[in-house]
Amino acid sequence: MGNCWRIPEDYSSLVDLPTSPFISIAPSSTDSLSNSNSSFIHPISTMSDTRMPKLVISNRSSTDLNAIKAAQCRNLVEHLPLVNYDEKINKQTECDICLVDFIASEHVRQLPCDGAHVFHPPCIDTWLKKSLTCPHCSINVDAALLLKFIPKSNKNDDED
Repeated sequence: MGNCWRIPEDYSSLVDLPTSPFISIAPSSTDSLSNSNSSFIHPISTMSDTRMPKLVISNRSSTDLNAIKAAQCRNLVEHLPLVNYDEKINKQTECDICLVDFIASEHVRQLPCDGAHVFHPPCIDTWLKKSLTCPHCSINVDAALLLKFIPKSNKNDDED
């Protein structure tokens, strides 16, 4: 491997740069790798840090975000119907989350997917707290629920 320095003792590019926000590098007509620090403009010594504006970033805490997500999940679950399981209507024989077979006329929660997938309410409620997708088909449950409320347009409506 070769040496990346101009000469073996050339450490001019390793000059410690000050960290103050008021310091900038002035354009220099001399070589940018010169050994002098004269190319730096230092802050005015009369300026105090107390007069300097401070940037305050207000981030939501993780507890706030968790509370918002929990409220969204509760709102979503309230709109998902509980139905009685019927093996003649439902093709699923077991909950895809816990893998336990459904019992006839057991209360199950039905998702708004195209397949109307069903799950045990405690299983899917816990699942939806972590992910808003159907465990069976991976469709976005809240988006699918919104689509249920949008009326489908007829071809005759489009021709007007």
